[in-house]
Amino acid sequence: MTLSTPLLVTFSAYLLLMVGIGFIAWRRTRTFDDYILGGRSLGSYVTALAAGASDMSGWLMMGLPGALYLGGASEAWIAVGLVIGAWCNWKYVAGPLRVYTERARNALTLPDYFTHRFADDTRILRILAAVVILAFALVLAARGGVGERLRGMALEGGSAPGLRLALAEESLRAAGAAPLTGFGAGNFGAVYAMVTRLHHPVYHVLHPESDVVWLVFECGVLMLLAVVILAGWWAFESGPWTRQGEGGRRGARADLRLRRAAGIVTGLALLHALFDVPLHRPAYFMVAAVTAALALKPERLTAATGRAGRCFFRSAGTAVLALGAVYLGLHLGVWLPPSGTTAGVLHDRAVAESAAGRHSAALADMEKAVALAPLNFRMYFLRAQLQLKLRQPAEQALMDFSRARALEPGHAGMCFDEGLYWLGFRPLFAIIPWRECLRRDPEAAQGIHGFYQRMLNSMGQHPELAEPLWQLASQVELQILYLRSAPGGEMWQARLDKVLAANPRLRMTDKAGLRMIFDAWALKGDSTKLEAGLRQHPEWQTYGWRHLAAAEAREGRFREACDLAAAHLPASARSTSLGVADIPRLERVVLLNPEDARPAVELYYAQRASGDYKAALRNLEKIATLPNPPDFLQREMAAMHMQLEDYQRAWEILRGIIGASS
Repeated sequence: MTLSTPLLVTFSAYLLLMVGIGFIAWRRTRTFDDYILGGRSLGSYVTALAAGASDMSGWLMMGLPGALYLGGASEAWIAVGLVIGAWCNWKYVAGPLRVYTERARNALTLPDYFTHRFADDTRILRILAAVVILAFALVLAARGGVGERLRGMALEGGSAPGLRLALAEESLRAAGAAPLTGFGAGNFGAVYAMVTRLHHPVYHVLHPESDVVWLVFECGVLMLLAVVILAGWWAFESGPWTRQGEGGRRGARADLRLRRAAGIVTGLALLHALFDVPLHRPAYFMVAAVTAALALKPERLTAATGRAGRCFFRSAGTAVLALGAVYLGLHLGVWLPPSGTTAGVLHDRAVAESAAGRHSAALADMEKAVALAPLNFRMYFLRAQLQLKLRQPAEQALMDFSRARALEPGHAGMCFDEGLYWLGFRPLFAIIPWRECLRRDPEAAQGIHGFYQRMLNSMGQHPELAEPLWQLASQVELQILYLRSAPGGEMWQARLDKVLAANPRLRMTDKAGLRMIFDAWALKGDSTKLEAGLRQHPEWQTYGWRHLAAAEAREGRFREACDLAAAHLPASARSTSLGVADIPRLERVVLLNPEDARPAVELYYAQRASGDYKAALRNLEKIATLPNPPDFLQREMAAMHMQLEDYQRAWEILRGIIGASS
């Protein structure tokens, strides 16, 4: 992403404002009370604004208007109830709580208040309050999508549910090839795709969903052991946390509280690293490092630091500042140091330059990016695209595309995209990646929305692809998709004959494809062979009966055509009964309610049950003139014509029903 001037100015001003507020607050913070409650010096307006901003989240701007939109004005009672509840809270709870928390040994949190207010020496109230807070926090986090995040796995372009544990297991298995030293820092994205057996055909795996697994994969068990030793040293030097300090002084207690809070935050960060990758984010890592330092015992900081220690910490601080300057300059485009991050910046800049028509400059950037990240498939893919845009030799671009496919051996979507790109330059070259796409993900190739059908859509503009695409259809499901899309003629019938010769009974898992092939056969192929095949294979008639019935009608056998349609069309649903079976009484009801179709339909069923088909048919014809006649009316009229042996008229009605349902 390129930073525009307004965006950079806005972000810089916001960052400076936050740093300034933090600095002022730090200068005014002397005790733990100041840190938690601002020294109880906040005014009413600040307190109200802070409480309102913490309580009113996105539901106020989106949820409440959405509820009013869906439920109407009655949902306004939500706002009324909230206003009354907030008023009661501030009127009857906030004031006494403010007074009694200060009297109860200056309690800073509600668990503290309960403990001191009721003199709970066993701390059961404190533990119970913490459990309740934790339970509701977990429920809130689960409703926010954290559950799906824990069950899914991070992918480029989306998330795949249920693969998190499988990804961690596969990453550890692959790390067994280099258990001590790993595959090198920063190489997960490039190496994992080539060593894994768990390929995702559409997405590229970004990371193993665990900082610990990521560390083992890239740096090996030796580095993990060093990290464990460091964490153990930190735990030893920051504990024990139950000691009250020097004589139980207030300052010592405040220091102990601060260290406990910092230790809990650091412990949660380390726990988070088991199930996600937060420590790979610089900002998160710096916060965790600061809290880890705050959790150390004061005794570790009393001794004067020697010259070597001072030099070390000054050098480390200078290195952090230099690293920040490097990254800032990198993203501003001031300089491009040789690193994998620089390769990503060059890639994004090349995309922007290519969109602006500067393909030569974009290709120059990609040459540098490939040199910096030779195992990143995206670099070769974009360089190949630029080579084609600049009309360089197609073989050279094909070589880069091949490198990208080799570096990402399970990515079927990339192969499909490569084929689409070739259509604008050398259409026949598209068959190379498309063949690989079908091999990598044969399941996603099937169906009218699958990869193969999307390939077939290109035949209209590139007829030279007709024969190569037919050669790619190695399964009967793909062959049927081809026949559905290909133009008719002798070649079409010849290919259908090949399909029938290899699979005479057309046995396939996708039953929808059977109707597809019969429809295409009737439209593009030899209809005589179709009719013969439907008669020879009665099991085909479930999907091709429409064409056989039409053939029977063309030859004047309307009764056979009607029998086929009646056997395969869904039966009409009978309307609800009035409970009156007396025909004269129903006739009077119809006479008194000429615009009501329901009694007329009941009269029809009574007439049909009595065998008076002519009267039933006349009644149906009258119902058809009413507004909004029942959907099953045409079906019943066809049935009455069949009862009266007027099969030609019945077929005309059934043909309309068939056409409407196709």
